[in-house]
Amino acid sequence: MTKSTNSKMTYIGLLAASMAVGMFVSPNGSNAQAASKVKIVSSKKMDNTQPYNITQGYLYSSPKLKVRLHNGKNYIHTTFYTNKATTVKKSYGVKSVYYYVFNKSKTVSGWTWHGNLTKAKTYDQEKSDISAMIGIINTMDSTSRGEYLSKMNDVSVQNAYRDISSIIREIGNDYVDPDDLSLTDEATIGKFYDLFKDRFSSFDREKLDSLYDNYQDTMNKAVAASNNPDDTQDMHVGSDDWLYGLNNNPSEQDNVDLHFAASNFADTLAKDITKLQE
Repeated sequence: MTKSTNSKMTYIGLLAASMAVGMFVSPNGSNAQAASKVKIVSSKKMDNTQPYNITQGYLYSSPKLKVRLHNGKNYIHTTFYTNKATTVKKSYGVKSVYYYVFNKSKTVSGWTWHGNLTKAKTYDQEKSDISAMIGIINTMDSTSRGEYLSKMNDVSVQNAYRDISSIIREIGNDYVDPDDLSLTDEATIGKFYDLFKDRFSSFDREKLDSLYDNYQDTMNKAVAASNNPDDTQDMHVGSDDWLYGLNNNPSEQDNVDLHFAASNFADTLAKDITKLQE
């Protein structure tokens, strides 16, 4: 055999090896050659209520994987659903599961390897908390209710806890003249805490429980004072008395104490609710 013939045979051998390597691909079917022989092994129905996002790969016209319809990277922000899954066996012996996916309007659909998909966040908890917040705000005094219901309209499920914490902080720090302070409004802070308290860490819960106890004590005193407006007691002299122009009316002083307790409680509560977004 001549040197020329040896070189030719070596070239053919390398070419054949290169083609064989090209036939072996990852399960996501990114190489079209891998779809030349695909056998359907089994199929089943899927729950079509679970949303997914696609992270990579392609969408094919059928589980035979012969025709590419879409490149997944162009639809990473699209929410997909699936109603069936098919297990296929490819020419190199590997079994893979493909989902038939489609967007809500069904304008984009196709078969993609299940590993290209991640479960999309449904925001069910956020939606529930927003609804509960609206219910609590509806218990506020009519003069305050409309303002904060309007703010709740701007709360997004994607940023729910940051938006909610901002509203709680604002409610807790809203300046109200002691003579006009609504115990109904101040009571909302405790209701907000009841809504979220079971989701805090033990450290944050211990801190918040202490603030809650102080808040409850001042709330009880304010309620008692409002029920007995003619009852007299010594005023708690403090550096902020001049701000409110207080006289020796115990009802006013108890209301002011409540306002500061609620404000302090709301600030800490709002900070810890923000952590739920992380």
